[in-house]
Amino acid sequence: MLEIPLHAGTAHSDLTLVVLSGLLAFLAGIGLGSHGERLRAFVRTLTATSDSTE
Repeated sequence: MLEIPLHAGTAHSDLTLVVLSGLLAFLAGIGLGSHGERLRAFVRTLTATSDSTE
């Protein structure tokens, strides 16, 4: 009866891949959320520079 609540999925071979990809996606979301405005401003300067060189 206790096996079901205690099953953490450690027998699955891809558990490390799933955990790491989830953690990386979480950290990327935090990074984009906190620096998103700075990133958008940087992209705007790049597109403005490429438009003026044509």
